[in-house]
Amino acid sequence: MQIHRPPGEQAIALQLWNTAQMMGDVFDEYMDGAGGTRYQYFVYLALDRHPQASQREIARAVGVDDATLTHHLNAMARRGLICRERDAQDRRVHRIVLTPAGQELRAALYAARDQYNIEQLSGLEDDERQFLSDILERIAANSSRMSRPADGK
Repeated sequence: MQIHRPPGEQAIALQLWNTAQMMGDVFDEYMDGAGGTRYQYFVYLALDRHPQASQREIARAVGVDDATLTHHLNAMARRGLICRERDAQDRRVHRIVLTPAGQELRAALYAARDQYNIEQLSGLEDDERQFLSDILERIAANSSRMSRPADGK
């Protein structure tokens, strides 16, 4: 049985995938130029949304497993960007707190992100940016509905 797809449908999905990968690579360069990494940026975002979040809460927000996050947090701690504090109610839980050096790097990464966004969207009018945002939200909604069962079938 042959499946009929609208012309260009596969090409659009591939184009979107390739664009996302390229944008991620360029974003990494911007973060590196500001003295940090993509994961540090995501940790900062998580902490801004949930100050003094636990490691597990940050891992969930960043979308990585606990071990991967621990690796990144250890690197941040070695650089003096964060400190871990025991939770007063549950001593097993570590809360992540930014140090002054961490706050400085956060500001640098956010400035790099802002410049990245300006350059990525240059040449697009406001209505085009809104249209793009709307389309991407619909594609994301479609993707979330398409999640596959654990057995991959």
